[in-house]
Amino acid sequence: VKKDGVTVEFGSGHGLFLSETLRQAADRKVYGYDISPVAVDLTKAVFHASATSQNNLHVLKADILQEEFPEKSYDAMTA
Repeated sequence: VKKDGVTVEFGSGHGLFLSETLRQAADRKVYGYDISPVAVDLTKAVFHASATSQNNLHVLKADILQEEFPEKSYDAMTA
């Protein structure tokens, strides 16, 4: 993924993938969606504990089948 790319993860779970993606390039925008509020809180805790910048982190509790996505395209998607 390019350094200023945009990534999204469906089912962000613990947030480790998102954290590593952003740690590799702080200019990336990363989006994480999960239907579990516990997973969303865990993702935020992982970012806080890892001291990874949260400026470009967007993690939401959402049903991706109902969600309108903020970006027109993404450089990488995981599920």
